Amino acid sequence: MSNFTPGPWLVSSSTLVVTDKAEIIANTIPTFVAGLQLPMKESEANAHLIAAAPELLEACEKLVEVAPVLWGSDHDEWPRIMDRIEAAIAKATE
Repeated sequence: MSNFTPGPWLVSSSTLVVTDKAEIIANTIPTFVAGLQLPMKESEANAHLIAAAPELLEACEKLVEVAPVLWGSDHDEWPRIMDRIEAAIAKATE
């Protein structure tokens, strides 16, 4: 697993993501690139998604651990769902 900053992460102001110790994780404030600017509402939504990342990763890891026991492996959609969850975990921890 990657050595990312442990959660929880919080949105402080509308676009700043910080730890509970006020360490800055990300700033999604809109910037101009090639004459384009991300809308403020989208920047705020991005901050909330980033802040949720540690909890989302933990939930996915737990699901991978317990789902086969809960639902068995013969559910038709299960292999595709597991592939997507495991790909997201890999992306988050590479």
